[in-house]
Amino acid sequence: MFKKKASLLLILLISFYSFSSENLLLTLKQNIKELEQRYNSLKKQEKSVNDTIELISRKIEILKEKKKMLNLKKREVEKAISKLNSEIKKIDKKIENTKRYLKKRIKELYKRGDYTILESILSPEKEETYIYQLNTLAYLSQKDKNALKQLHRLRKEKGVRVKKLEQEKEKLDHTIKQIKKNRKDLRITLIYQKKLFRSLKRKKGKYISLLKERNRLMKLLIESLSKKQTPQNPSAIPMVKFKGLLSLPTKGRIIERFGTYRIGRYKARVKNNGITLKVKKGRRVKAFYDGVVVYADWYKSYGKLVIIDHGFGYYTFYAHLDKIFVKINQIVAKGDIIGIAGNTASLKGNILHFEIWHNKKPLNPLKWIKR
Repeated sequence: MFKKKASLLLILLISFYSFSSENLLLTLKQNIKELEQRYNSLKKQEKSVNDTIELISRKIEILKEKKKMLNLKKREVEKAISKLNSEIKKIDKKIENTKRYLKKRIKELYKRGDYTILESILSPEKEETYIYQLNTLAYLSQKDKNALKQLHRLRKEKGVRVKKLEQEKEKLDHTIKQIKKNRKDLRITLIYQKKLFRSLKRKKGKYISLLKERNRLMKLLIESLSKKQTPQNPSAIPMVKFKGLLSLPTKGRIIERFGTYRIGRYKARVKNNGITLKVKKGRRVKAFYDGVVVYADWYKSYGKLVIIDHGFGYYTFYAHLDKIFVKINQIVAKGDIIGIAGNTASLKGNILHFEIWHNKKPLNPLKWIKR
C-alpha cells in the first residue's frame, strides 16, 4: 500500500512541471482527501484501542486489589480455624479428664456404699452428717454432669463453626483461582491490544509522512498559482494602510484566538494561525479587503476554503464555508459576499476560521480590525 503511495508521489513530482497546475491541483486534492480519510480512520482505531488498553489495565489493577483483600480474608479464616481447632482440642481434653474424674467418683461411691449405710445404722448420731455428705456428693455429681454436657455442646458448636469457616475458605480459594484466571486472560488481551496499538501508530506515522509531502506539494502549487498572471488587483493601496480599521468577514463569537496555547488532558501545544468565530447557520461571509481569488475549493482540514490575494504579499483565508460564491481569478472588493459560513470539516459546528498571511507568516487578525 505504502509502496504504491510512494510511487504515486514520485509520479506526481515528475509530473509537477509536465501537467497544468489546475490538473495537478485537482489530483493532489483528491489524493490528500483519500489519505486524510484513511489517517482519520486509523486515528479513531488508535483511540479505541488506547481506551481498551486503559480499561483492561484498570480491570487488572482492580482484580489485583481484590485478590489481595481475599488473600487477607483467607489468612484470617485460616487463623480462626486454627484457633477453633486448638480450643476444640482443649475441650476434648477437658471432657476426657471430666469423664475419668466421674468414673473415679462413681467407683469410690460404689465401693463405699455398704460401709456408709452400716456406719449410719451403728451410729445414729451421725445420720445428719451422712445425709449431708450424700447430698453434697449428689450435687457435685450433677454439677459435673452439667459441665460435661456443656463441654459437649461447646464442642458441637465449635465444630459447626469450623465447618462454616472451612466452607468459606473453600469459597475464597475458588474465587481467588477465578481471579487469577481472569487476570491471565486480561493480560493476554492487553498484550494483543498493545501490539495492535503499536501497529496502528506505525501506520499512522506513515500516513502523516505522506500527508506532509502532499501538503508540501500543495504549498508549492499554491505558490505557483500565486505567481501566475492574474487580473490586476483593483486596489493600488496596500492593505496594511488600513490596519486597525477593517471589519471581520462575518459576525460571530470568537471561540479560538490567534497564537500558541495548550489544550486537552495532556496539555498538548496547539498553534492557531488565525481566529475562529462561532456563527449562526447561513451567515454570509464578506471579503476582508480588495483582492483577487486565488483558491476556491475544498482543502484539507479547512473544508471549503477561499483564499484572496490582496497584493503586496498579503493573503486572507476563509475556511469551513458551506457555500462558495466566487471563482479563481475573480476580482472582489472589500465587503463583497464570497460565501456562506458552515461546518465543512468542522468539529465545532457552524464556524468561520479566518487567517491573514504576509510573506508566508501568519498575522493576528484581531490587530487588523477596528475596535
